Amino acid sequence: MLTCGAYYTRGGALNILTKDDDWVAALILRLRRDAEKKGFSKLAADSGMGREHLYIALSDGANPTLKSLVKIASGLGYQLDLKKISA
Repeated sequence: MLTCGAYYTRGGALNILTKDDDWVAALILRLRRDAEKKGFSKLAADSGMGREHLYIALSDGANPTLKSLVKIASGLGYQLDLKKISA
């Protein structure tokens, strides 16, 4: 089972902490938890995606497209950022 933690920075950024290499699964888990709190019907309206598509994209073992992840994150009030790390 995937375990992950998340915390919010003072600026409101969501950081995902995981010991697993599969950060996509950790991200999906975090988004699914937030989607369950918000409600899939409300998220569907806010993200422009159908409820069925949301259930599939956020299910265990899912491999959603980046476009879907961005829509879901946006519907939950998040912005996905890519940050370069030093080598």
